Amino acid sequence: MIKSISAATGRALAKNAEYTEDKEEILVYMLTRLIANFIFLTLLFAFSTFLEITLTTFVALVTFLPIRRTFGGWHVQNIYLCLAVSVAVPLAIGYIATLIGFNMIGLGIVYILAYGIALRIGVVDNKNKRLKESRKEKFKKQGLISLTIIAVINVLVLLYGNVFVSNAMVLGTILGFFNLLIAEK
Repeated sequence: MIKSISAATGRALAKNAEYTEDKEEILVYMLTRLIANFIFLTLLFAFSTFLEITLTTFVALVTFLPIRRTFGGWHVQNIYLCLAVSVAVPLAIGYIATLIGFNMIGLGIVYILAYGIALRIGVVDNKNKRLKESRKEKFKKQGLISLTIIAVINVLVLLYGNVFVSNAMVLGTILGFFNLLIAEK
């Protein structure tokens, strides 16, 4: 449904703008991504608001995304399954973050393991888009910088006593590196 709406809209817009077939394909892809992301964020916001875990859900997501963007990870081939997983996992993490408590030692262990995984595995590209080694090194460097920033912010958040937000950040980091480990296999 998402792809068919995007394709029909893209074809209509491309026809009006007299786009080439290549530009039409790019437009359709862009519309597919925009619609899927809109649906994803709307569902995530609605469910997290209903469950009263909006803050922890979005903190976990915002922590996970830079890790996923720089180090790569597992890809679901079906857009609807991807949407379901993309909504369910942050909701679960947002909820779990309200139930558990990481202390400073737990934070240290998680981030030491995260650095170890990042240094050992590095960047995982996907089978549809292979990266050159120079790009992998660039992403790895950006990822390590992102991880350092996340770790520092997480420590500060915990020191200021916001345990739920800190938990969400730790769980978002764990999810990012779990995703990387799955993709590496």
